[in-house]
Amino acid sequence: MVNYYKTIEELPIYNFNKIIKEGNLSFLLKSGVITDEADFIWENIIDEFTKYVGFSKSYEDYMRFKKEEALLICQAYLEDKKYLLNFARVAAIQAEESLGKNEEDFEKSVALVSKYMGFRVNTKETTVKEFYSYVKIIEDGKEKN
Repeated sequence: MVNYYKTIEELPIYNFNKIIKEGNLSFLLKSGVITDEADFIWENIIDEFTKYVGFSKSYEDYMRFKKEEALLICQAYLEDKKYLLNFARVAAIQAEESLGKNEEDFEKSVALVSKYMGFRVNTKETTVKEFYSYVKIIEDGKEKN
């Protein structure tokens, strides 16, 4: 029987980061073999995450570059200016690069959260919601100082 992590209250932050970095939905599995249901579950987790945390700067940058890419492709074909496709490719590369530092940023975030919270965060046991609750506590504390 297939058993998935289905919410940010269950999914370990380690698994979440692996899925973001590698796109490997098998990190949603508690047991069993991955099925087509994993795509639906991942979409729900991302929706839940976005409602709880909001968008990161790197994701906003990613979306900005993807929008630029799409507009350049449209302009290239509508105005018959094929050279604009080169600029669209650059925007696509910039979009991917905006997400590319994820692993280093993740490890740094875990270290900083551990430092500020005064205990070691175990990424394989700490859920996504717990981890980002810690981040919110730290951010709230910085705003008050």
